[in-house]
Amino acid sequence: MSHLSTLGAREIQWKMKTLRIMCKLAKQIGLQWELKEDSKSFNWYKGRTACDAELEVGAVYSIGVKKVAGNGGVTLEQDFYRHGGLSQAVGDQGAKLKQLYRAAVTLETSQEDFSKNFSFKAVQEKNQAGWFELDIQA
Repeated sequence: MSHLSTLGAREIQWKMKTLRIMCKLAKQIGLQWELKEDSKSFNWYKGRTACDAELEVGAVYSIGVKKVAGNGGVTLEQDFYRHGGLSQAVGDQGAKLKQLYRAAVTLETSQEDFSKNFSFKAVQEKNQAGWFELDIQA
């Protein structure tokens, strides 16, 4: 039985550029997430598997980023099996990762609307359910 699944493919169109912004946002709120674009494999239950980039999120397992031919997008593959720690790091089925990605999409859109010299500062608060409440100041 494979533990690998594709994250949010039906609800989110993942892009490498936006993943970079998401990781910057994550660092500003104290998360140790890193997009390793030179890594060609990611860690899961059965060892390491090929990918185009690796998203490390402070867990035993990492997330594989694979380019999608033709549309410039990427897919995210991961193993949410409990011993890998991804659920704790990015939320159940990646819910917190998806939330930060959507915030990054908003920042990216704002940057395009205002200027190329756009900067932002994010402040993190967690509500009682553990969700991020972001105060983003541009």
